Amino acid sequence: MLPDGATLERTRKTGAQFQQSLADIPAIEHMFVVSGFDLIGGGSKSNAGTSFIAMKPWEERTLSAPQLAIEVSKRAMALSDGIAFAFNLPPIRGLGTAGGFEVYVQGRSDPDPKKLGAVVTEFIAALNKHPQLTGINTFFRPNIPQLLVEVDRERAISLGIPVSDVFDALQSTMGSLYVNDFNKFGRTYRVQMQADAQYRAKPEDLGNVHVRSTTSGEMIPLKTVVQTRSVVGPEQLERFSGFIAAKVIGPASRGSARARRSRRSRRSPRHRSEVARSPGPARPTRKSGPAARRSSPSASRSSWCT
Repeated sequence: MLPDGATLERTRKTGAQFQQSLADIPAIEHMFVVSGFDLIGGGSKSNAGTSFIAMKPWEERTLSAPQLAIEVSKRAMALSDGIAFAFNLPPIRGLGTAGGFEVYVQGRSDPDPKKLGAVVTEFIAALNKHPQLTGINTFFRPNIPQLLVEVDRERAISLGIPVSDVFDALQSTMGSLYVNDFNKFGRTYRVQMQADAQYRAKPEDLGNVHVRSTTSGEMIPLKTVVQTRSVVGPEQLERFSGFIAAKVIGPASRGSARARRSRRSRRSPRHRSEVARSPGPARPTRKSGPAARRSSPSASRSSWCT
């Protein structure tokens, strides 16, 4: 995870650096990094990445899966441009080993993400006062730098430019536009249209994109009908029961039941009417002994990092 607003290219460089830092661990067989994918928070984010690590068979390594996760996390904390942590795959799909509980804070009275972020901050501070709750966190970030592009629809119509052409030009150059699929070598490939990175790196690059006027037939630059300005806002929004919401998560601590933690969070002052509990993961099973782990080597041969 890199700072908010980090580019995908910057995330790729950090992922490559992280991959190189683990190259000398003999217990790792394979590893690959998926830049731009947030496994914990969900969705695609330019400042996040996920790594999948495949371990060697039991007879070819001395480290167990938990030991490797600790070693990977130690090296990940040494990254200069971001942070990362490792956790093991669940022995049974659907029963996670990294999650404890989660609640959703809903913005029922006001859908403003900034106000919701302020409420979430106060909510987490209230939860951290309870000794049974530790490591409470949220991935809701309402202050991420963004570039807002506004289309002057009246001016576009007066110049004879269809508004749909303006958005199509923006999508196919500054974003990406699906064209079609084609088959080759027995596989299906998807065609995506997008301007090269050097031609969409700055807001001024919008002046290099032109659309045709249906009245005069001239090519008119997009900067004539669009305005850009820097703003801050959430990178992605979630909804719970129809309301804009922010997810708050907490780890499973020893000696404290998940139901007790959920009741604590629901009874927190000032936030009782704002919190909606979602069905969390099932209660984690007990750790298996060495014999049980050896009987199922595939359950301990992989680790996830993010």
